[in-house]
Amino acid sequence: MSTWRDATHQDLAAMWPAARSAHVFSSLAQLLVFSDEEPWRVRIASDGAAVVLRRWRGHLDTLSIRVAWGAPWRMHDIVDESRRLAREHGFADVISPLLAGPALEAYERAGMHTQCSLYAYTAVPSDVVGALPEVDGVTLRPGTITDASALLALDAKCFNDFWRYGPPEFETVFGWERVVVAEGATGIVGYSTCAVSGSSCTLGRLAVDPDARRQGVASALVRDVAAYAREQGALGMSLCTQVENVGSQALYEAARFRRVGDVYAIAAVPA
Repeated sequence: MSTWRDATHQDLAAMWPAARSAHVFSSLAQLLVFSDEEPWRVRIASDGAAVVLRRWRGHLDTLSIRVAWGAPWRMHDIVDESRRLAREHGFADVISPLLAGPALEAYERAGMHTQCSLYAYTAVPSDVVGALPEVDGVTLRPGTITDASALLALDAKCFNDFWRYGPPEFETVFGWERVVVAEGATGIVGYSTCAVSGSSCTLGRLAVDPDARRQGVASALVRDVAAYAREQGALGMSLCTQVENVGSQALYEAARFRRVGDVYAIAAVPA
């Protein structure tokens, strides 16, 4: 069994190309700051395996394996090290990254079990813009950190306890992603987040107040993200949505997204 240690700045620089490809951090500087804040969250094994960990949600005692690198047969060791750190730092359980196929099977062989399942969708930004008409009566504007309280309340109406954001997540979102809010007569009725990395745009979050649905808010937000992606030179868009969320699937398919790959999953195991 390999020995583990905290990653050094030299390790992080060597790790950066893989982290960038995995869309874990938008820059090496972000990775360095993340590691410096709590060095135990980025671990390196003596044989070169590595794992990046972070709290899943501020209100939950769940530790997330953000990304891990290593041969499939090493996954048991990676999961064991993640569980050990979870116990050491007061977490009750550990969850995997979003996985499918052989990668998911490797985590399952390491003792983890599927907690939730999602579909992945991709699209060409210009196709999305062309598929969704402009919506009258929906005002979009850039979100700011002063909107955080309203977005926290909105998030709680749209997502269950596992998925909803808390203050720490919004602090991260406003630091790393583009945030756009939709306003109606009652105030903020929806928002989106996205990030462009290289030639790809990831739609990270789409939320619409249940009382404001079927009024074009979601379409306006998705179209806005697609237009931004096109302006930034992105050639593709991607997103994930829960298997049971048939409403969002219908929206994305109408916007010319297509489902790709297998069913993805997040797996979990007690610490």
